[in-house]
Amino acid sequence: MDNSTNNGIAPDADSLSADKLQRAEGLALLEAGNTAATPTAPDDAPIEDPDSGIDATGRPWKRVHLDNALKRPGPEITKVILRKPIGGDLRGTKLVDVYNMDVVAMSLVIPRISEPTIHRPEFMTMDGEDIASLSSEVVNFLLTRSQKAEAGLNG
Repeated sequence: MDNSTNNGIAPDADSLSADKLQRAEGLALLEAGNTAATPTAPDDAPIEDPDSGIDATGRPWKRVHLDNALKRPGPEITKVILRKPIGGDLRGTKLVDVYNMDVVAMSLVIPRISEPTIHRPEFMTMDGEDIASLSSEVVNFLLTRSQKAEAGLNG
């Protein structure tokens, strides 16, 4: 569906539903071990990190393994996929707070970019090491190429 009618500010409800469904299907395939669902590199390039990639919309994602499982009805959650935040995902926060891994700022951002969704009350009761793992991935997504090069990071 063409989102140009709303000036690209926010997708309409139909495209949101389709995007969420497409993401859920891709995540289900990933959890089943089918990495072809989310290509991480061209077919002839070696796959360096099977826990990261690019989703169907072109957004990078990273799988984070939790040290302490989230307990919910059903299976425990031991892995969470974070998508690279875009402008709307960062609303209501200050970038300096996000870069400083402020827990309150991250409790706003992470529910918007996590699959399965980690709700804010859940996030606020998580163990510190898991909050740090999730938060550091969010910050890594926001680093520029030059910042990554200066720090000696890939990307």
